[in-house]
Amino acid sequence: IYSSMFSDLRTGAGEKTSTKKIGAVGLVIPFYTKSRLTLSLYGETSFNHTKVLEDTWVKRFRNQETATPYQTPEQQTRLEDKTLRLDKSDKMTRIALPVVIDFYAGKGFTLRFGVVKQIIKLETEEVIDVWLRTDSTTFIRPTGTFIEIQPERIDRYRATPTRRSNNSTDFRLGLSFQPSKLVRFDIAMVSKWTELELWQIAILVNL
Repeated sequence: IYSSMFSDLRTGAGEKTSTKKIGAVGLVIPFYTKSRLTLSLYGETSFNHTKVLEDTWVKRFRNQETATPYQTPEQQTRLEDKTLRLDKSDKMTRIALPVVIDFYAGKGFTLRFGVVKQIIKLETEEVIDVWLRTDSTTFIRPTGTFIEIQPERIDRYRATPTRRSNNSTDFRLGLSFQPSKLVRFDIAMVSKWTELELWQIAILVNL
């Protein structure tokens, strides 16, 4: 005859704070008729900090009532009263260098060509502290009762910091047709010619 039970009760709360800073600067250089070259610099930094406190009460119980060739009758109860604290931070840095050329081809048509060089850096750190206020195990055997009590302690688990970076160069190609000052039709290719979902079509009306 054997029985066992396990319960894990948790209550907690936390908060997350986020900050973001964005800055950009551009230079437009006219050349030829209705044509221009645009040089830009874009920078972005974001920081997220998450802090969570969680109180946990754990109970484990098992009871072996009958003897077997491998186990004598005994009862074991373990209690844990602890608090978990999660401290996690994420940082992202993005730098982009867009270069765009608008070339006027005449009769209301403008050809656009662009290149975007982008650098992204991601950093993540995570620390979990476990404050064990109560950690005890009670053994009840035919020979007597034995209680094992662990001292109050704090265990720290630090994840290996993550450092990732990504460099990419994207090309853009588009065509605009403006038959009058009121209406303009745009079509642009975002990445690949064969992927239709990456094409953008727009109609602009100037009222």
